Amino acid sequence: MRQNRPLQLALASMAIYAAGAQLLSFALPWYVMKSTESLAPMALIWGVQTFAIGLSGIGLGWVADRYPAARVGLGAIVVQGIAIMVIMRGLQFPDPSVIGLAAWSGVWAAASSLYGLMTDFKIVPRLARSESELTWANGLFGSLWSGSAIAGPALGGALVVLMPDGAALWIVLGTLALMLPWLSVIRDVSSTSKNQGERQDAEPTKRPVGRTLWLAIILLGIAAALANIGTGSLSTVTTYYLGHTLNLPGPTVGALFAVGAVAQVIASLGGPLVYQRWGAQGTRFLYTIFGIIALVVLIRVGSWWAGLGFAATEVAVSGFNLVSRTVRQQWVPSPLRGWAAGVYRTIAVLPAPLSAVVLLSADHHWGYESVLLLAAVAFGLNWILASRGIYVLSGQTLRADLRRSVEPPCKEL
Repeated sequence: MRQNRPLQLALASMAIYAAGAQLLSFALPWYVMKSTESLAPMALIWGVQTFAIGLSGIGLGWVADRYPAARVGLGAIVVQGIAIMVIMRGLQFPDPSVIGLAAWSGVWAAASSLYGLMTDFKIVPRLARSESELTWANGLFGSLWSGSAIAGPALGGALVVLMPDGAALWIVLGTLALMLPWLSVIRDVSSTSKNQGERQDAEPTKRPVGRTLWLAIILLGIAAALANIGTGSLSTVTTYYLGHTLNLPGPTVGALFAVGAVAQVIASLGGPLVYQRWGAQGTRFLYTIFGIIALVVLIRVGSWWAGLGFAATEVAVSGFNLVSRTVRQQWVPSPLRGWAAGVYRTIAVLPAPLSAVVLLSADHHWGYESVLLLAAVAFGLNWILASRGIYVLSGQTLRADLRRSVEPPCKEL
């Protein structure tokens, strides 16, 4: 990977893009809250963005497969830029339209999702020269995204004070402008006649097709939905539990969530090593068992340490994301990668907002420990469905992966 400069450029562009996206995700709700002095508009913006990503997933995946990657990337960047400028203009008014801001934030979220689909499933698999490079690229991207989840809100917190009335969003526009030179690299990659994805597609007998392929994608999508339910709802309930029930100060709550992001960075960096040693199924098994055990132990510990349960779930999610992305990049045929990723994203994202109601109700009736227990159950079901999806997609099994980790490799004669 050290000799693969295009792949290094891809990771660098992802880091810049992720920083801008995380900055926007913090700054826009903050500006709206300050303008309206209400929490409801913030919830509306989050809900619109979530449903925009989910509902548009299948269509955006088709676009990523149908048109050249450089053209798709340019269109996604232009649409995001237009949406951000409209949002900035809307924030200039004394009484901004919350509906309008939410709608344009949904447009931005859908375009951002398209750019991510194009990069993750049309470009990175072509740039990676081996399974090892692909796994390391996914692990590094996971750590970069988690790192931006720490740096983005921290930077955004300072910028929204120094740059009021939406001015901090100029920084996000700047990150989009930095993506334009990267499009020339994408154009060169797309025009290459022989690349990793095409070499793999030359062996169709090793790839699932038809109902088998879509069964695997649906199983992995449901598993991802369970992971999102576990982390998204747990983070909401944890914030309420720590800040309201235990009356902890804001910096302490923020520090606990930063611990979760740091845990995900470490887990993402270590993921490729685990993957190479234990395989796809072994990696999923080890990461999920760690998350479930940690959550169950925290039920007994109680007190504010229960907030560290969020860090445990982040470890489990990082293992799932690494394995799910890698096996889909490897085993889904190149002409269908975008569409498959769109279907996967739709299934994974749409149930998340509804799950918050369920776990908030559980917290109200049975306490925070019940939320931790339900999150542990969600991750257990996530592992079962993901394991089946991985087996259907690639034929890999947990027994075979664990066996290969303890048996010495056979020497070639």
